[in-house]
Amino acid sequence: MIGRCPKCGVGPLFSGVLKLSPRCAACGLDFKPYDQGDGPAAFAIFFVAIPIMGGALWLQNAFHPPLWVHVVLWLPATFGLTILILRLIKSVLVQQQYTHLPPAPPVP
Repeated sequence: MIGRCPKCGVGPLFSGVLKLSPRCAACGLDFKPYDQGDGPAAFAIFFVAIPIMGGALWLQNAFHPPLWVHVVLWLPATFGLTILILRLIKSVLVQQQYTHLPPAPPVP
């Protein structure tokens, strides 16, 4: 249920590319108590930066391409993978927090 409400599985979790919705449109679950902080960014460093750097170093050592080849190849790959991984990790962290944390008291 990546990108969906952890309670009902119907409502969207995101209101933008990486921004969480304030609440579920289907069941009304408030997403504010489920704060991920810097967790998704820390995981994204491992899942995106390390493979990208490894690929860039391999390409440079194997073929010695000009600098523009690295820019054209690795810059879009970095941005695309980062967006994809951050959405995935944010979804998983909200799901885990919903599953394992006690319910938050209602906000007056």
